[in-house]
Amino acid sequence: MRRRMIMLILTAMSTAVAGATGATAEEMRMDSLVRIVDKVEGAEQTKIYNELCWGLRYVDAEQAVEYGQKALESATRSDDYLEAAKSYSYLGICYRNLGDYDDAFASYKKGLEIANRNNLRDQIAYSHIDIGNIYLHHKNYTQADQELKTALGVAKQLGDQEILGFCYINLGRVCMAQNKLDDAEDYLNKCLDIRERNKMDRSLIAVVEKEIGDLAMKRKEYDRAIEYYRKATDERDGKIRDVALAAGATENMTRCYGEKEQWDSAAIYANKCLEYSERQGNSYSINRAHRLMGRIYEKQGDYAKAIESYDVVLAYSDTMMSKEIETRLDNMEYRFEKMKKERELERVKKDQEIRNAYMMVGVVFIVMMVGLVIVLVRRNVEHKKTNKILKAQKEEIEEQKGEIEHQNRDLAAQKKEITDSIEYAKRIQFALLPNSETIKKYFKDGFIFYKPRNVVSGDYYWMADYEDYFALVAADCTGHGVPGAFMSLLGISALNEIVDRDGERNSGEIMNRLRQRVKTLLNQNARDPKSPQDGMDAALIVVDKRTGVLDFAGAYLSLLCLRGKEEITLKGTSNPIGVYVKEVPFVSQTLQLEKEDKIYLTSDGYWSQFGGPNNKKLNMKGYKEVITKNSGLPMEEQKEALEKYIAEWRGSVKQTDDMLVIGLEV
Repeated sequence: MRRRMIMLILTAMSTAVAGATGATAEEMRMDSLVRIVDKVEGAEQTKIYNELCWGLRYVDAEQAVEYGQKALESATRSDDYLEAAKSYSYLGICYRNLGDYDDAFASYKKGLEIANRNNLRDQIAYSHIDIGNIYLHHKNYTQADQELKTALGVAKQLGDQEILGFCYINLGRVCMAQNKLDDAEDYLNKCLDIRERNKMDRSLIAVVEKEIGDLAMKRKEYDRAIEYYRKATDERDGKIRDVALAAGATENMTRCYGEKEQWDSAAIYANKCLEYSERQGNSYSINRAHRLMGRIYEKQGDYAKAIESYDVVLAYSDTMMSKEIETRLDNMEYRFEKMKKERELERVKKDQEIRNAYMMVGVVFIVMMVGLVIVLVRRNVEHKKTNKILKAQKEEIEEQKGEIEHQNRDLAAQKKEITDSIEYAKRIQFALLPNSETIKKYFKDGFIFYKPRNVVSGDYYWMADYEDYFALVAADCTGHGVPGAFMSLLGISALNEIVDRDGERNSGEIMNRLRQRVKTLLNQNARDPKSPQDGMDAALIVVDKRTGVLDFAGAYLSLLCLRGKEEITLKGTSNPIGVYVKEVPFVSQTLQLEKEDKIYLTSDGYWSQFGGPNNKKLNMKGYKEVITKNSGLPMEEQKEALEKYIAEWRGSVKQTDDMLVIGLEV
């Protein structure tokens, strides 16, 4: 009893002191619970650990996990099944916030097992909701719908209004993700009615108001969307409890006013979005807010302020990109050190071979000299004239030998300098290529088969991963080796500018702007026959993470999609990225992705390799046969099969072109 009294007093004191210190009541309450958790035992301690885990789930998920695990241990010792089920549910949410969806799913399943075994009906419902959200994240809408409707049935039996609200809002999200907008609105309105009618916490009502705003924006009902976003961010008590929600809502309000071309109003909410994003401390959100402000200033004709905003966007982009490159270089360090050691061993071996060769030449030379001396001694008197001639010849040979050795040293030094420069260029090029693990942030699995013909490559790939979109390019530049590598750096730089800085998302427009950028940088002119004809072929996809719609555009290169036994091909435009006599715009094509779709992008290098029994090109038909034959394997095994097949096809024939094949599994 005394311990409970201490908890009540500390909680009340935290609320009273919050106003004076500037901290929120919730932060003060968490501090109070941390101070007393080690002073209580048994069931009270378990509940406090669970409260700490729940309270810190969005603030410090890693610390919240530690408290959740302690709560689980305490509940297990005391056979407190209700608190154990809650612990697994809270831990699952923490793992989800950390991006660890496998551990989150496992925790939800364990919580469901305990709830079922002990007939904890409310926890059964919450567990099905949590598991449904995991399926929603992975775009498994059928399974998500099934889990959420199971939870809905339990909630209706219990008559629990709070659980019913969670069921309806998440069912609305599932329908919205599938573009079933009427069904989504029905579910969201039911959730809003329950929460308003039962006078639930304002933060719960704000969440569903924001979702209704997103739905209206999706329908291009911008005035209605703005109305609900305003409700969601209404600071009725002078505080915004969920700054992440407020940042998202004000960002979308800005976009709505932009669509209505009401730029003054857009500017007001862009500034609010920046304020909430800075309070949240989310770099990507801050970056987007500055990008919005730059666009608004540009539309208002205030180009000085627009430039300032875009400079901030570039600074944030450079910071995020530098961190990404730093990580890639750290991952490459071991491989680079190993490569240096192998090169050193190879150099030592070659030096030894050269020394052995010189030694053999010396031995032969000595033998010849000994024989010559013997002949000279025997014929010394009568062959003095011959000796003088031989002496002169010997001196000339020695002089020529010294000159040859000097030239060999110069050639070796020049070769080493060139080789070192190319190897350093390879480090730079590989550092700019994205980590293949980025694919798995959106796709279920994937691979990148990348094999340059020389040390550096004219083929390259590029990725950009944003909150709502994922973009990927596979490209083949003019030429191989160093010239091709220079073109690849130009392409990577231009794509970063077009997609990351300017925020372009339409695949056809990205390709058109990339072509114009290449033509400008290379001073290309279709009417001038002396103008540089360099360029690149490319395949580009932009995937909307919210809808699962893939947007494709290609310059000569195409996209192959395998959907079960069905083969879908999106053909690229018959134009290169660069100057061309019959230039036409690049066209976007869309494809609604489905689960287990397999997407393949490739340069022409793979099917251009010579080999086989008649030493002919593999060609596109042979490439598709290899892809189709191995499409049922895991992605990493598909990559190994591609590499093995082309090696066997080529046999002893040298590689004729850079090779790049990218595979993605939805």
